[in-house]
Amino acid sequence: MRLFSKVLSLSTAISMSCMVMAADNPAQQEALALVNLPAPTFSAPAPMPSAQDFADLALDQPNAASPLKVTVRDGKTMQVNLYANDAATSSVLLLHGVSSSSYTFNVMAGKLRAALNANVFAMDFRGHGQSEGKPGDVDYVNQYADDVEDVLQYIKQQYPQNKLVLAGHSMGGGIALIHAQLANSIKPDGYALFAPNLGAKAPTVKKMDPNAAGEAFLKLHMARLVGLYQLNQMGNHDYDNLPVMFFNLPDGTGTNQYSYRAMLSTAPVDYENALKQIDAPVITFVGSNDEAFDAQAYPNAMATLKHGEVKIIEGKSHNGIRQSDEAMQALSKWASQNGITG
Repeated sequence: MRLFSKVLSLSTAISMSCMVMAADNPAQQEALALVNLPAPTFSAPAPMPSAQDFADLALDQPNAASPLKVTVRDGKTMQVNLYANDAATSSVLLLHGVSSSSYTFNVMAGKLRAALNANVFAMDFRGHGQSEGKPGDVDYVNQYADDVEDVLQYIKQQYPQNKLVLAGHSMGGGIALIHAQLANSIKPDGYALFAPNLGAKAPTVKKMDPNAAGEAFLKLHMARLVGLYQLNQMGNHDYDNLPVMFFNLPDGTGTNQYSYRAMLSTAPVDYENALKQIDAPVITFVGSNDEAFDAQAYPNAMATLKHGEVKIIEGKSHNGIRQSDEAMQALSKWASQNGITG
């Protein structure tokens, strides 16, 4: 409660033009005061990426894809790019990371196609890339995972004989784990996770240095997070659409903010429970130089999996792990050993 009290003291700065009206309930008034505090800002643009960082983004488009439009349960259409393989024995649904889209997964899709002898379906999450939906928001918590289920249903209908692999990078890996917890969902034959976001409770969360030089790339609206959590505990979800996670990105270069309900939809609340729901083989890759997560914490974090293994690839970054030839070679071997590619 000490943090709550300190944050609440800032509410005296709120003007009469609050964006939401305070309720009669004092506890709700306190929560709404936090919700209305100003959002964090960035004092300067993010620094230009280094040559290696830029290469790791993999903006090249060497592989041809067939664009598909898949209609999900609420009538919205999701953009899914198919990297076809005439000799495919497996189908892969590839899920991108935060603030991204399938555009930057073209190189990875081609490598997965070869490593897994697969048709690769690279999906844009709703509100990202060319999929319909409001950028950085969902209609309800875990709607991203429901969309994944609907696209998996489509893939299964098109290629019922193929083994099915769910692959995800960062946020995409987190959503894959949320999907594993959905009741009556399709169960993939295997999971290929690349630096997956295991959620706030996981040991893989990297401890950031508050004294680090330079402008932050990500800022959280901590006061609003506290206020929205308080409101949710009271059963009030009227303000879950408000943004709480902000990225220092130039306009038009990616999704630069996420609502409270969208943020809750990007990683499992309890990663250990999510892992317990998986009975299929899982292989996890992370680069030793991952900037977002603690690479060395993954082996212990994933240890409860029934059929899991973790590969730490030396020298690779958070984005660079997606294109790692060493990872792809290990992935191919894993798939063969587990009957996914025969």
